Amino acid sequence: MPLFVLAGLFTGSLLLIADIDRPFSGQIHISSTAMEDTVGDIGEDFAEDHPGRPLSCDAQGARTAP
Repeated sequence: MPLFVLAGLFTGSLLLIADIDRPFSGQIHISSTAMEDTVGDIGEDFAEDHPGRPLSCDAQGARTAP
């Protein structure tokens, strides 16, 4: 019996990971505007903590600084 419980928990974990891996679809999903809001918040926090320093990546996420 404990083997069935363990198998069920493992299967449930894999299904949860598969659903979270697709953030814009599935049972657990977010909107693209929520992601844009988060990007803006992170950029503002960086600007406050490091005034005058540019971000270390461009708009596409490519690294610009060493």
